[in-house]
Amino acid sequence: MNCDRSTYTTHYAYVQRRPSIRQNRSDKRVNSEDIQIPRSDGGQSAPDIVSLTDLTVTPVDVSPEPPAKKARLQLNSLPAQSSSIAELTPKALTSCFQMLCNSDDGEELARLLLGTDETTRHNWFSSPLDFSDKNDTPLMYAARHGHAAVAATLIDYQANPCENNPLNIYQSNALAIAAQGNQVKVIQVMAKSAEYDPDKPRGDGATPMTMAVQNGHPETTKILLEHNADPNYKIRYAIVDGECKNIGSFGEQEPIPSKQLWFTPVMHAVRLGNRIILEQLLSKGGNPNNIDPANPLQQSPLLQALNCQQDSSAEIVELLLEHGADMHEKFIAPDVSSSIKTGYYQQLLIYCRQFLGWPSYNSVNSGIDSQNSPYCLQSESTNLLPTLFEVACLYAAKPFYAESDKIAETFCDYYRRAPEVKQIDPSLLKWFYAGQCFLKSPLLHSDFCDLIRKNNSNMKLRFVSNVSKVHTLSSVFGQEDPSDFPRGKADRALDYDRKLQSELMKEIDQADTDMILKMALTTLEKFNKYTMRFNDEAVINYLQKKMESEMKSEIEREINRQMERERENLPTAMEILEMLFSSDS
Repeated sequence: MNCDRSTYTTHYAYVQRRPSIRQNRSDKRVNSEDIQIPRSDGGQSAPDIVSLTDLTVTPVDVSPEPPAKKARLQLNSLPAQSSSIAELTPKALTSCFQMLCNSDDGEELARLLLGTDETTRHNWFSSPLDFSDKNDTPLMYAARHGHAAVAATLIDYQANPCENNPLNIYQSNALAIAAQGNQVKVIQVMAKSAEYDPDKPRGDGATPMTMAVQNGHPETTKILLEHNADPNYKIRYAIVDGECKNIGSFGEQEPIPSKQLWFTPVMHAVRLGNRIILEQLLSKGGNPNNIDPANPLQQSPLLQALNCQQDSSAEIVELLLEHGADMHEKFIAPDVSSSIKTGYYQQLLIYCRQFLGWPSYNSVNSGIDSQNSPYCLQSESTNLLPTLFEVACLYAAKPFYAESDKIAETFCDYYRRAPEVKQIDPSLLKWFYAGQCFLKSPLLHSDFCDLIRKNNSNMKLRFVSNVSKVHTLSSVFGQEDPSDFPRGKADRALDYDRKLQSELMKEIDQADTDMILKMALTTLEKFNKYTMRFNDEAVINYLQKKMESEMKSEIEREINRQMERERENLPTAMEILEMLFSSDS
């Protein structure tokens, strides 16, 4: 593998003059007489980027063109040294090629490739480099280390940036590696290849865009989108033990579960809370809604934002709504396992345990052991299920997450753009739709009915209050009476509401699960026939007074609970006497 210095000096003088590279102890070496190929120190050259000063699509700037195409521009004026190259043995020639791949010297690499045949080049391009511990091919190694000049030369000689390497642990390709490492200059070079495919998946199904999104590289996502990457590219996942797994990650002999769903770059950006990348994707046509609504396992980006709340969740929700996300999307789940996976069922139960004072909670056990309990709602009645807007308002009633109230306010602000609700106080909207979600909860699962039926005054009061509210709206305000003044009608509605609550409390004490379910269904079906009018002054007066009354009652109940806890902690008379006698002694 010894290079003849006398024949190789003209164009490969760098072999003698190239400064030495510090090597790791694990470096592989050849004989002392051979050309030594040092391993790279693993450092990645950082791309030139501009500071992201705002949250628009345009702040992510990269250099328009990679440097170092000098070799190809000057090749015509340089004499080919075919005779010198021909005198080298194949082993020495391969060693020289691999040494050049460990640099970013595109000019010298071009000289070498110019004097070799197509078969030799193909074998070089498809074989892992001897010094790569990741089995990288030359172009994969250049992509990993940001060697744009070498990548440009390799591509000029037909190296394929999207060819998957079966020897790599993920069966990856050079473009995916460049995207994962934020090597934007290399990606710009690869985009000019005839083999460029921005959505070419690795062996496990991940695409270059997936890698860029998951690693939080807005510079790379911007370049990929500018070079025709699909923001809605779908990757299939399967549910295994409650976790999502790429279909491509399953072995040949491993059965793929039947429960499957899709993930898109938009969904990954929402899950990770990356607003900049999400804005890029949506501005290029990314779908903010459910891409497979018939699949009960499929989450929409908006539902993801509710279930995976982070510091940026309110901004994520706002961005999705601005790009057409359906805030009135229904939560549909035909079985408990689906509901557990999507998160709403389990989170609602936890919410009720922590903030609404549900009892022992043993019959539900966080939803994990309730798979034999039937859903109460028939498929044809899914119009009675909660909307995402209602779920957000319920979470904000007693903040489920730190961002819950901000998210609900974002929903309300977007909802209030309609002229008929423009003047409504957001707090009133949150209170009203949180109540609607609470009222619909028994329809999801029989456990909710059981917990309402049990001796828990807080749960019963909330359920009865929401039932009476809906009946009052549809009964009192559903009838047109031009002689009524707004405030007079609101007061009449409050009287009707109080009497109805008193009657319902008596009924619910004797009710079984089926009766509570029927009560909820009847109430919601009646409300569906009523047109809610937030622009009606009498309606607003009634709702405002009812909300204030409920909040006052809740404060009084909390004070009573606090006093009860304090009384329980007070010492008894016997304990006081014992303390007195013990202190005297």
